[in-house]
Amino acid sequence: GVISLLDLDDVGAEPLINELNIKPETAKEMVAAAAEETKRLAAESKQREAEKELAQQTEAADNANAKGHPSQDEKEPADNANAEGHPSQDEKEPADKE
Repeated sequence: GVISLLDLDDVGAEPLINELNIKPETAKEMVAAAAEETKRLAAESKQREAEKELAQQTEAADNANAKGHPSQDEKEPADNANAEGHPSQDEKEPADKE
C-alpha cells in the first residue's frame, strides 16, 4: 500500500525495509526526513490558521467601524457628566442652607 508522508513517522522504517526491500539505513533516513517535513508542514498550517483568524478579526473590526460603532480606542472617555455635559446629581455642589 501507499504510506503518506505524514504517516511515515508513525509507521516507521520496518514496512520500507520488509515490503519495499529498502536498506535499513536508507529507510531510517527516509523516516527522519518525513518527520522533519511533517513538523514543517504542521508549522505552516498553524501559521496559515493564525493569519486567517487575524484577518477575520481585522475584517470584523473594520465592519463594525464602518457601521458607525466606535472601536474601543475611539470611544469617548468616561466622565461624570451626563449626555448634556452637566454634572451628575452626585457632583452638584450643595445649595446654601441659610
